[in-house]
Amino acid sequence: MKENTPGDVSNSLLVGAGKSRRLSAIRDKVQPQAITVERQARQFATALRPETQEVLLQAIQLVEQHLAKILNAYPPGKQNTFFKLKYGLKPESIRSLPMQQVFGVLKLNSSNIGQFRRIEKLDFKGEQHPNRTRT
Repeated sequence: MKENTPGDVSNSLLVGAGKSRRLSAIRDKVQPQAITVERQARQFATALRPETQEVLLQAIQLVEQHLAKILNAYPPGKQNTFFKLKYGLKPESIRSLPMQQVFGVLKLNSSNIGQFRRIEKLDFKGEQHPNRTRT
């Protein structure tokens, strides 16, 4: 009689790994789902200079990559809850804050962004934050 070795898992299963829809559904549910960062053309405020748009786009990409990294570390059903507990606000509300505050909340280094001072008072849309006065 043939014995199963501890490393030979496929022989110990009653149902083959690729033959059961229920097992594949459970396996897919257990594996962490990757959160995709939106890669669409951004609509910025019309008054922004092209140089400022480039700096803002660079900052937005850095923030979204960091957000995706943070959210992927949490279990799929609890991502928003855990993020809110740790940072005090929902991930969606980050997009309405000025960049200076976003970088402060997420503890990102603004020196990675060239000419950060141009965008520190702008939100993700390129508009001045409502609580700030335009200088």
